[in-house]
Amino acid sequence: MSADFYGATTRLLKMALFKVPLSIINIFCVIEAILYGIINDLNDHCKVKDGSCKKYRSCQYFIKSSKKIKFNQVVDLLMEKQVLNLSPENRELLFKYNDMRNNVHIFINKDNEFLSEQYNRKTYNKLVFLLRKMSQNLHNKLEEFIEGRDCHCKKNV
Repeated sequence: MSADFYGATTRLLKMALFKVPLSIINIFCVIEAILYGIINDLNDHCKVKDGSCKKYRSCQYFIKSSKKIKFNQVVDLLMEKQVLNLSPENRELLFKYNDMRNNVHIFINKDNEFLSEQYNRKTYNKLVFLLRKMSQNLHNKLEEFIEGRDCHCKKNV
């Protein structure tokens, strides 16, 4: 019976080791989904019957489709359009966490990346902080952007 207990305990400890790394990846995926979702929603406004608005070159509110945009470009585009307000440090952290998430290849890796030092509670806490900070300012900045766009959009003119 004690062998079963130790075996079960070992399995639980191994599962606990993966809890923080998986949470880090999940939180980053939520951030990524939010930002790509915003790009897609804003781009929908710029679509017309036969493609994109013809006045996109002169429109400060034009948002291109997210189909061929990488994550770093999404962040930079939203910051350029003042929808996303991040400090340079937080912007770089997002890029770093994107790279971390993109480098998880358990099936081809000899060592387990989840056991590396970068997947720790400190990283988890920073991602939670970034998600909170983004959610605090995204709503207001997005509303401001949409109000400005709605006042100045000339796609139907």
